[in-house]
Amino acid sequence: MSDVVSGRPDIYRELVDSSRFGVVQKPLSAWERIYNQGGVRKAFILALLAVVWEVYARLLNNPLLFPTFTATIHAFVDGIVGGGLLGKAWTSIKVLLIGYTAGIFLAALLTMLAITSRFGTDFLETLTSMFNPCQRSHCCRSR
Repeated sequence: MSDVVSGRPDIYRELVDSSRFGVVQKPLSAWERIYNQGGVRKAFILALLAVVWEVYARLLNNPLLFPTFTATIHAFVDGIVGGGLLGKAWTSIKVLLIGYTAGIFLAALLTMLAITSRFGTDFLETLTSMFNPCQRSHCCRSR
């Protein structure tokens, strides 16, 4: 635009060579280098949570309701070393895997039934409505 339309004069600046600026660089302090490590920050958070847990449990002074962090670590190590904990954990994992396998099998069976027949579609729609009872009723509608 021209000066008449804008009402102000054009401003021209002289270009400066970037080599005159130099490189702005500040070395990081030891604290900043340590703080920039994600693992160190997360370890600090975990240590802070453990301290809060320990202090709260000692203030509460009820090991049955809320055991201390150190008592929990001792029990964990005893469970691992004694061998009972790993066996019980494996039993829990086996039960979960059996349940997941049965769920996948039933889901595949119901899907095949729904795809291949009208009765299967109605059956699956009825089961879905039974497990989501408020989906179409008036009790869950926003007003």
